Amino acid sequence: MGRCHPSRSGFDGPWTFNPFSFGQLFFKELFDREWVKKDWKGPTQFVDKQTKKLMMLPADLEFRDDPEFRKWSLKYKDDGKALSDDFGKAYKKLTELGFKQF
Repeated sequence: MGRCHPSRSGFDGPWTFNPFSFGQLFFKELFDREWVKKDWKGPTQFVDKQTKKLMMLPADLEFRDDPEFRKWSLKYKDDGKALSDDFGKAYKKLTELGFKQF
């Protein structure tokens, strides 16, 4: 699901060890690893305590910590097909219906 680049966002690092693949790894890493605040001069972000090679943004941790987001995040962690199906439906709707500019 990608990575952050400091030159573009100010944040640095990938969410998973396979950042060029779509799947449920983001949700697995989110729940299966312990996240600690990164010690650096950049904006607040978190790294996995074990390797310090993966990162999460404060907003990402809300998928784990907010009760409503958590329900969906756990579902997608455990069910990659549900993630793919729901993402596909949302993407199809977006590309076919577009959005209204304000």
